[in-house]
Amino acid sequence: MKTLAELFRSRPLIPLKACMVVLDLNEDQVLAQIEDGTLEYAWNIARASANRREVRVWRGSLLKEPPQPEEAVYRSLFHPRRISSVELARTWTCSGSHIKGLVADGLITGPRDSTARSGTNSMHRFEPEVLCRFLKARRII
Repeated sequence: MKTLAELFRSRPLIPLKACMVVLDLNEDQVLAQIEDGTLEYAWNIARASANRREVRVWRGSLLKEPPQPEEAVYRSLFHPRRISSVELARTWTCSGSHIKGLVADGLITGPRDSTARSGTNSMHRFEPEVLCRFLKARRII
């Protein structure tokens, strides 16, 4: 059987509902742990028009890893190269359509991959700095 760390290895940002299961807490209790700093790193990755937050928690906070400086957490989220929309959806544990929505809202920007298919299946490539700026602006403290 895999450990939680092994299960979350490719998913550095964990959705609120998964945190509820892992911690055996309800939504309000998990949000309270985010707001009091028990879960140190969390972000709202919702679209601009969303009525509800899309909370993601850094797996290190969830797994009670030793505290990390903020910049180290951001470096751990992204490779030092452009990241495809497919990779980003996996990293943030969200759908590809959510990533497309963030692009449509102008919240994250990146050029379309000229080697990818065109139309609705085309991919964007994002600079890590763009994504870090978005997350820094959306951190829940």
